[in-house]
Amino acid sequence: MKFYHKVLIITFLSVSFNFSGFSETIKKDSIAEEMVAKIDSVIKTKSSDKLKELNAELLLYATTINNYYYLGKAYKYYGNYYRNNQNSDSAIYFYRIAGSNFKACNDFKNAGESYIYAGYVNKIIGNKDEAIEDYLIGIDLLENTDDVFWKGLAHDHIGFIFFKQGNYFKALQHYQLAINDFSLLNDNLNIGNLYNKIGITYRKTKDKEKEEQAYLMSIEYLLKTDTTSNLGQAYNNLAELYIDNGRVQEALQMLEDAKYIFEKVGYTKGLCGYYAVLGYYYIEKEPPEYAKVIDYMTKSIPIAEEQNDLRQLADATYFLGQAYLFSDRPYKALKALNKGYKIALDNQFEHERLQISYVLYEAYKHIQNSKKTIEYLEIYTALNDSILNENKLKEFTQLDMSFKFMHKQISDSIQQLQKEQRLVFNHEQELLKQYHIKIILFFSLGIVLLVAIFIYLYAKRNRKQAVLLNEKNTIINTALDEKVLLLEEVHHRVKNNFQLVSSLLELQSKEIVDEKALKTISEGQNRVRAMALIHQKLYESDDIKNIDFKDYCTLLIDELTSNYGLGKTIETEVDVESQHFDIDTAIPLGLMLNELIVNAFKYAFNDDDENKLFVSIKTHTDSNYILIVKDTGPGLPVAFNISKTKSLGLRLVRRLAKQLYGTFEYRYDNGSTFSIIFKDTFQIEELE
Repeated sequence: MKFYHKVLIITFLSVSFNFSGFSETIKKDSIAEEMVAKIDSVIKTKSSDKLKELNAELLLYATTINNYYYLGKAYKYYGNYYRNNQNSDSAIYFYRIAGSNFKACNDFKNAGESYIYAGYVNKIIGNKDEAIEDYLIGIDLLENTDDVFWKGLAHDHIGFIFFKQGNYFKALQHYQLAINDFSLLNDNLNIGNLYNKIGITYRKTKDKEKEEQAYLMSIEYLLKTDTTSNLGQAYNNLAELYIDNGRVQEALQMLEDAKYIFEKVGYTKGLCGYYAVLGYYYIEKEPPEYAKVIDYMTKSIPIAEEQNDLRQLADATYFLGQAYLFSDRPYKALKALNKGYKIALDNQFEHERLQISYVLYEAYKHIQNSKKTIEYLEIYTALNDSILNENKLKEFTQLDMSFKFMHKQISDSIQQLQKEQRLVFNHEQELLKQYHIKIILFFSLGIVLLVAIFIYLYAKRNRKQAVLLNEKNTIINTALDEKVLLLEEVHHRVKNNFQLVSSLLELQSKEIVDEKALKTISEGQNRVRAMALIHQKLYESDDIKNIDFKDYCTLLIDELTSNYGLGKTIETEVDVESQHFDIDTAIPLGLMLNELIVNAFKYAFNDDDENKLFVSIKTHTDSNYILIVKDTGPGLPVAFNISKTKSLGLRLVRRLAKQLYGTFEYRYDNGSTFSIIFKDTFQIEELE
């Protein structure tokens, strides 16, 4: 216990000294150097208890002599100790304290490395934002040193974090900065690996030309190093791209090169990817060669299992399941697909789960298992909607960031031009002033002529400047117009895609006789139409960021009335204040409105009575809105618990209400009354 008390007291004193603002240069001390040497020797023996004992002595001595350098060393040793023992929070804490102590004595190299270590630990445990913050602090400190390797490493890690977040533009920026740093060291291995990552990033943005260039650059640099598995991976990635582009012979040559590398270095995991790409090639052939797909996937799967490469395993079972199904072996297909689906579900591989769920739907449909067919059709539909919206958002984000980058370049160019023109103008003014003085002294009659010349030159220069500024303004206005057109086109295309999905669902429903499946597809069509109507309103709106929700409500009720209200007398009342919401608020709000109105048409209204539907959206408080949907029907059963309902529609409403930081309530008041109190996007951003 005394040891821990001593460490806490020393830590407090050290932190107090750090915040005093005092800074010193690095001062070496012979006693402290002996302590450091002992600690380094103990680290090699991996004796944890001895390491902590010696490091406590170093920390105490460094505090006594008030030496920031050795305080930084001691704290860095503690950071390494806790990192190796998987105590991440303590490791991060000590690395940051080490960085601040090294910074206090102007040892920016050790300071930067300490913060980069903290960033690495944050990255490992999933604290992405904190990791980026630590990495950037480390990079900033290393700007004052020649330690470009650690800077390159930090930029590489930041790029990977942004890649995982779907921010491909920033990922590419940091990958390029890492390449710049590693180029100063002629580090061909790291440069080659980075170009491979850049190629994978361009694959996500669907820029096949730049993807190919990146892989070729990766191969060029990796060929300069000793043969590594990374070279084989670059060949494998390029082969997959060539297959997509129809360049079959080149793809097969790349695969053979990849296989040669993997076998030469004994990289078994690489062979797993090699077999997977070959299987992908044969399933994409016209006609597909399913026997070869099965052969290569059965070779790939055991390797993926041995290497615990779960994503590769999920992909391989997907292709194997397809090959079995289309070879008329549905039960073998189901065995493989169910295995792959469980892996994708357990590890949150949403894209793989989407693919496998559709083939499972086809397989169960093939063996006429209606229950499972409907189950996987619902799963596929829900996943497809979610991934489609996410991809559209990422695509728009990338376009918006590219536009901002281009706009910044144009703005900087204009500012630089104006600055240069001001300097030229000031210089010329000074020359003209001196010239005038000389002329006045010697040629008084020339004043009139010189003034005329001056006026002419000045006007000509202003005209030229005006022309240049007009050209730049034209470029900016054109870019702005293109952005508006681009946004309109995005919403138009999203609307068309929703209509296409609705049409496909309608075509699919013609082949289904099961009433429950038909009902599920019909409800899916309604939800698709509700979202499509949002994008239609955005496309038609003068302000493509906001939707007039009163107009939207009226159109949605009219459309649902034509679908569900035939033969019924229904009086509708829409009481919506002049509310305008952005798309992030409008889509969940529109879906909730769709579900509640459809429920009213299906369960509340009948052919005999006079039916009434009331829809209201108003400001509830300064930070909330309220949506009310009321009908004149018999209402829900008395014992009905809305928080435990199994109804897909009401569960969807409850989930969407939570998405908008809202609450969902039901009460009976001469009819069913559903109330949703929610926040819009701007209010949610203030909370976050």
